[in-house]
Amino acid sequence: MKPLCSTTLRTLGAGAVILLPVVASGHSGHGAPSVHAHTGSPSMLVVLGIIALGIASLAGVARLILRRRRLSRQD
Repeated sequence: MKPLCSTTLRTLGAGAVILLPVVASGHSGHGAPSVHAHTGSPSMLVVLGIIALGIASLAGVARLILRRRRLSRQD
């Protein structure tokens, strides 16, 4: 399997960030007024915060793995 390059990781991260507002504002089965009524609820913001932290930590782990692979190839 080919390792992911940093451009691919950036693209995936940007895509995840773009999807966060979509997740917060749209749910199937709701009309527009009811969706917007609970968009800023504390529980939704906590969930979005956890998702954002998870994405950030995955990006850090991916960078660490790629750095170690590069160093092992140079030796």
